Amino acid sequence: MKPSKILGGITGAIALLVTLAGSSFAQTPTPTPAAPSMHELLQGMKFPLAVPIPEKPDPLRLYKEAIDTIAKQHIALAGYAEPEATQVETMVNGWLGRPSRTRKTKMDAFLEKWGMPPRELKTLDDADTAIQEALKDLDFRFDSYLVPKDVKLEDKRIDNTNIGIGVILKLEGMQELLKSLPQDATEEQVDKVLVISEKNFLSAKPVRNSPAEKGGMLDGDVIKEVAGKAILGMQYTEVMKLIRGKQGTKVDITVERVESGSKVTKKLTITRDEYEVPVVTLKHVGNDVWHLHLETFAARNAAKDVKEALDEVVKKGGKALIFDLRDNGGGLVDQAIDIATYMLPEGTIVTQQHRLFGGPGVVETQSHVTKHVMLETRPQPNGQLPVIKPRTLAVPADMPIVVLVNGHSASASELVSGALKFNKRAKLVGTRTFGKGVGQALLDLPYGRRLHVTSFYFLPDDKFTDWVGIEVDVESKLADDAKKDTQLEDAVKVVTEMYENGVQERAANAKREEEIRKLNRELWQKRLERQKEMEEALKKKEAKPSK
Repeated sequence: MKPSKILGGITGAIALLVTLAGSSFAQTPTPTPAAPSMHELLQGMKFPLAVPIPEKPDPLRLYKEAIDTIAKQHIALAGYAEPEATQVETMVNGWLGRPSRTRKTKMDAFLEKWGMPPRELKTLDDADTAIQEALKDLDFRFDSYLVPKDVKLEDKRIDNTNIGIGVILKLEGMQELLKSLPQDATEEQVDKVLVISEKNFLSAKPVRNSPAEKGGMLDGDVIKEVAGKAILGMQYTEVMKLIRGKQGTKVDITVERVESGSKVTKKLTITRDEYEVPVVTLKHVGNDVWHLHLETFAARNAAKDVKEALDEVVKKGGKALIFDLRDNGGGLVDQAIDIATYMLPEGTIVTQQHRLFGGPGVVETQSHVTKHVMLETRPQPNGQLPVIKPRTLAVPADMPIVVLVNGHSASASELVSGALKFNKRAKLVGTRTFGKGVGQALLDLPYGRRLHVTSFYFLPDDKFTDWVGIEVDVESKLADDAKKDTQLEDAVKVVTEMYENGVQERAANAKREEEIRKLNRELWQKRLERQKEMEEALKKKEAKPSK
């Protein structure tokens, strides 16, 4: 997929996120069980995760819960506000007690300033404004506060499902039709020129596992009728309206396809239903090299889609892989870690630094893979608890991999590309990545609100990448010609060279091993012959009569 040269809405698009249901997680846990891993909390959850909305709006309650959550979760509030402890004298039963020493934490300082609202809060909007002020005071660029309409949009993006038949429609010759329009053309003018004709026919590509695919639609089918109406002469938008409908309803679609060299028509009855929107595009680029583009890590089906694509690459005999993370601004940390395990035979995926149970301390956790398992460390009050999980390597350990990145590859993209680069599993081609080495927790609040709080640093190869990014192995820039993807061309060259070098290296190693094996066999044979000679000499000596 050709990446855009324009950075559009990068602040909103870039995110390495962990979701937590409700603000109760901000409370200090009991010392007995181990704290869950940051991405384990996602497992099995169903979006939306919003906290139940109380009947009567209470702006003060909303404000206090938000401030308490920020105070206990934000990584900026780890550590102390004072360089040294101050001495405090206390009174015990009227007598001056022994002086004790206290040290103000950054969390204490934050609560002193923001624990009470800066002004009277009469409405929820007032509380929203005050919370945003407190969050902005921490000056972390990816913190954000979402109101209900934004929460719904985010849940939809993460859930990544639609209702319909699940088909990608292509109007043949659309670009030529649009050329006839002025640059300031209205939507109505666009609709009028996008008309179905014999020349400008409408072809279909069903989304994987969608109702359309289950209903028998094939890639390349040409749509002729929808709901009993011939679409010839219809506007593109009119056809779309006929295809769309409520969940559970049926639509008849007549398609034309080629079977055994002849055109045939098929009438399909498809039930509109919920389906996952794929975030992966897989394409064969020649010589058994496959190009896998991941649009985002922010969908719950990202890891599943990547795994299915990698399975297809292996099934079709792929020899090399280009994993394209250009313009991928990140997403969910659990998806990123799972995807890394599919391609990394062994090594440390990532080190994370978290607040330790809402206190001033910071703890490191790691995700590490071996041949058969993934090992995670999880913080608990008296140390670290190792947790072992089964893992699946989706591609051969010696398959050459190139990761395509650019200045808009951020967060989760940097976690995965960093894990593959620093473990010497892949080469990075393109340009230096964005430089987002922090992750946010998604924390739901009352009244449908949500916080994005920067709660951890992630360190590929134990290196801070925030504001720095990850350097590529082979720099490649896009050409001025928008139709030419020079970065992908360079990636193909690099991964092909890696494959050829790998073939030569394996052949040389095999030859060397065979020479060593042959030499050792000859030495072993000589040893046996020498041993046999010694045994025969000994027998002769024993058989010789003594004088």
